[in-house]
Amino acid sequence: MTRHAELQEILTSRDFSRSSRNWRALRDGEVPDDWPMMSNVLLQNMLTADGADHRRMRSLVSRAFTPRRVADLRPRVDAIVADLLAGLDAAGGRADLRAAFAFPLPMRVLAELFGIAEEDRPRLVGLVRRGFGSSVMTPEEGAGFYEEIHEVLGALIEERRAAPADDLASALIAARDGGDRLSDTELVDMLFLFLAAGFETTEGVLVNAVRALLTHPIYLEFLAHGEVTWEGVVEEVLRWDTSLFTLPFAYALRDVEVGGSALRAGDAVLLCYGAAGRDETWHGPGAEEFRPEREQRQHLAFGWGPHHCMGAPLARMEATVALRELFTAFPDLRLDADPADLPAVPSLMANTAERLPVVYTTRPERARRTRASRER
Repeated sequence: MTRHAELQEILTSRDFSRSSRNWRALRDGEVPDDWPMMSNVLLQNMLTADGADHRRMRSLVSRAFTPRRVADLRPRVDAIVADLLAGLDAAGGRADLRAAFAFPLPMRVLAELFGIAEEDRPRLVGLVRRGFGSSVMTPEEGAGFYEEIHEVLGALIEERRAAPADDLASALIAARDGGDRLSDTELVDMLFLFLAAGFETTEGVLVNAVRALLTHPIYLEFLAHGEVTWEGVVEEVLRWDTSLFTLPFAYALRDVEVGGSALRAGDAVLLCYGAAGRDETWHGPGAEEFRPEREQRQHLAFGWGPHHCMGAPLARMEATVALRELFTAFPDLRLDADPADLPAVPSLMANTAERLPVVYTTRPERARRTRASRER
């Protein structure tokens, strides 16, 4: 499905499930074991839960992942952004912005949110990359992939259960709703869902936003004069060039018609968020154009209805702070390659560039101040 209204209907309708247990072809053995997406559709977490089960998990998670916890991260986001900008200064005026800025920011923020030790971060990042990548997993590789996830995050849960800290992992372990709490398997799946959604997608938003602004430089002038806002830029990028292009799958629970298409019970539906973001029937003429000043900003980049992304406030805050500070620090930032030559990441779901080479004028004194601050 590619239209905004169609996706919105599916995301709120009780005629659809997010669990692959309701996929007729899978249930009837018509999907081969070596199908490349098998590991993705078999995943069970809050994203694939329905009804009372979904409400139960979301209620427990909301007791741990509170607006206050997100607000308390703001000083750390500011500090991490400042440190990364100093690193760009030290790089000498040329860098791959994805590797040097867009990648480490959400990684470090999420690592601090969850209390993940620095030595464990590269392994977790590799797991997230594999989950979003294009590599085909055999059933054995898929099983090994999820076994490794449970090994790494299971160890974190054991550590936090023995010695609780002021982080989200500890809060999720402690979260209760009456006598109910998340099981260890649910905890691992929830932590990985937060990591995957919060890291890969936020990184993509930053890359896509910088690319959009550098290929539409008039908006940098508008930003400088207050004619558009950084918040408006973030929302427009989420609509126009969302970092989550598709999300497999929704499954029809009964025979139903959506957008003129007749679906049978058990049919799988691929939700195309990238196409919905440029749907002229919803966003009007010019939906294909990048226009941060537009008044119709409603989009589906963070989902809709019961499955609306709980991490949306954190992602918006990170992106807004990072973009504003980046272009304040380097007002002459520009691409160091033809935008048409920037390869896309090989993924069915993720939508961003593999690299973002840029050039800029450095301020060595900022790097020196940051080094001095670290030494103190």
